[in-house]
Amino acid sequence: MIKIRNPNSGEERMINKVLGDEVTLAQAQDHAGYYYMDNHQFIPKLNENDEVIGFIETAEHSVLWKIVI
Repeated sequence: MIKIRNPNSGEERMINKVLGDEVTLAQAQDHAGYYYMDNHQFIPKLNENDEVIGFIETAEHSVLWKIVI
């Protein structure tokens, strides 16, 4: 289980870690700093302007949950 926190409200939730052969996703989880709840995607990091780095596009006003554990 991974604990995530909504930076706007402070709400915390637990989400399941991927198990099994989904090696790429499991590695993404291990290196992620944020979680995009709407698309159930792990996000590696943000740049200095708090913009998503990489291939993931987020909707305007979306909340990226910070991974706590």
